[in-house]
Amino acid sequence: VNDNLDLICLTWNIEGFSRNFSDLKHIIEETNPSLIFISEPWLFQHDLVTIKDLLSDYKCILNSDDKFDEDLPLKVTRAHGGVLTLFKNHLEPYIKEIKSSSSRTLPISLNIPGYKPSVHFNIYLPTSGRESEFIESLSKLNSMIEEIHENNADHLIYIRIDTNASFYPRKSNTKDGLFQHFIDN
Repeated sequence: VNDNLDLICLTWNIEGFSRNFSDLKHIIEETNPSLIFISEPWLFQHDLVTIKDLLSDYKCILNSDDKFDEDLPLKVTRAHGGVLTLFKNHLEPYIKEIKSSSSRTLPISLNIPGYKPSVHFNIYLPTSGRESEFIESLSKLNSMIEEIHENNADHLIYIRIDTNASFYPRKSNTKDGLFQHFIDN
C-alpha cells in the first residue's frame, strides 16, 4: 500500500451474484474498486470457492444464512439475501472482519498505516412486510455502532447499505420513518 492510495468503493444490491456477475465484472474492469459491498448475493458459504476463482484479485467475506445454520443448504435449493464484501488482495493485512450475529450485517475494520482507521458496515435491511425484522436489524446495527464508537472513538464509520427504505419519508411506508429516526440518532 502506498502513500497515494485512493480507495474506490462500490456498493450494490446485486439481486443474485450468478445472475448479474457479468455486469459486476464489467463495472470492476471499468472502475477497479478497492472495496465492494454487495447485498443480496444469494450465495451459500460453499460458493466462495467459485467467487475466489472468478475474482482472483479480491478476497471475500460472506455473511449468509448458512453461516448461522450449516444445514441450510441441505434444506433449501437456493440461498436468499446475505451480504458479501470483497476487497483487493493487497488490502488483506489491513482488514479485519468484525463478528456479526446476522446475515444482514457484515462490518469490517480497515486500518491502513497513515490513514484514519475506519469501520465499513455492509447492510441489507428487510423488505416490506417485515417491519419487526427491520426494527430488529436497525437495533442490532445501532448497538454495533455504539460498541465500536465506545471502543474506537477515532474510527470513521461508513454504512454501505441497502435500506429498503427512503431517506425522504413517504407516508405510505412506515420503514422510512423508522430509518429516518435511526439516521437522526
